[in-house]
Amino acid sequence: MWPLLEWLVDPSGRVPHLHGTQHINRFDHRSLAALMQQHGFDVRRQGHFCTIAPFGALIGRRIADAAFKLELAVDLPFGDLLWLVARSP
Repeated sequence: MWPLLEWLVDPSGRVPHLHGTQHINRFDHRSLAALMQQHGFDVRRQGHFCTIAPFGALIGRRIADAAFKLELAVDLPFGDLLWLVARSP
């Protein structure tokens, strides 16, 4: 989904340029959790964000901010970025 986001948002000039300048990791929620567990961490929670908020930036900052808050509250099963909370042993 990230390449589509770059293609749609970059021409707007409303956000920093994305294409070719953003670091992309090749993790999904399972592989990120597995990596953390392999290194001894206890994964407590995980989820996704930046699903709709970047597209809201095309309309305006307030829309993007509201969408971001909604994404974190709803805990969507998909999105451009991952988050994970783990506990060290």
